[in-house]
Amino acid sequence: EPQELRDPEEMQRPFKLKLQETYLPTPWIGGGFWTRGYGSIPGPTMRIKPGEKLEIEFENDLGPGPGYETCDISLAELGQAMNPSLICALNSSNLHTHGLHVGGEGDGDNILRLAKPGEK
Repeated sequence: EPQELRDPEEMQRPFKLKLQETYLPTPWIGGGFWTRGYGSIPGPTMRIKPGEKLEIEFENDLGPGPGYETCDISLAELGQAMNPSLICALNSSNLHTHGLHVGGEGDGDNILRLAKPGEK
């Protein structure tokens, strides 16, 4: 089960969410593997009430990944799906929500924002 946060005190302002290498055990086949996660898979569940404000500080703590030095991210605002040249930027990421009514512009729930490795 993911960590579940309900109390605003648990989600101190801002709530720090770090994308990092995370080990995912696979007991059904033995062993496991390293992937991207938030220290656990799935990441924490944050439950807030209508009218409460949730402020998240997102940090991409992944390394640059293979081919990153020669990666052309000049069209990053198009997003990874629309720009195949960004396949070299696999450790770049994005934070967006599911189930919330949040504006998609600026620092809101903007799926086209790109957080490069090492960025907050």
